[in-house]
Amino acid sequence: MIVEAEGERGEMKKTVVVFCALLVLVLSGCGEEEATATPTPALTATSTPALTGTPTPALTTTPTPVLTPTPVATPTITPVATPTPTLTPGTTPAPTPVITVTPTPALVSLSLEISEPEDESVVSADTITVRGTTAPGAVVSVSVDGILEVTIADVGGHFSAIVALQEGPNFIEVVASDLKGNEVTEVLMVISGL
Repeated sequence: MIVEAEGERGEMKKTVVVFCALLVLVLSGCGEEEATATPTPALTATSTPALTGTPTPALTTTPTPVLTPTPVATPTITPVATPTPTLTPGTTPAPTPVITVTPTPALVSLSLEISEPEDESVVSADTITVRGTTAPGAVVSVSVDGILEVTIADVGGHFSAIVALQEGPNFIEVVASDLKGNEVTEVLMVISGL
């Protein structure tokens, strides 16, 4: 705690106010973000006698160092030339190989032949076996009056399915289809005389 003498009170008050203002400016960076500032001269405060009679040492400040930003080098990109090949007279460039893929057409087209029963035949049974040939692996569906039997043709294209018959005329629909979505249909009529 510093006690001032009466005569020096006004002068000491000015020195403390100037010192506080300078301290605020130094701590806040002078309110500017630029690195240019002028050095502040050192302030010297006069000592004030204390109650005990010992002199208070003088306060001094040193100028704030000036910060100078260092420029940062920006990298540059330099394009590199790619050499273009040149032909020497009398030489021929090597041909680029070309691969052409030609799809092979299917060797077997979808067909349907019913070998058994014959169209408009008369039978005295309540079931009948439908036989025939089509493309190997084809799906064959045989239906009579909404009742459906499904089979797959063997590697030779042969198929057979047993279907139930009703008394009287029966219309038998045979449909062969392949994986490509092709379909062939044949319709037979068989009369059952149970």
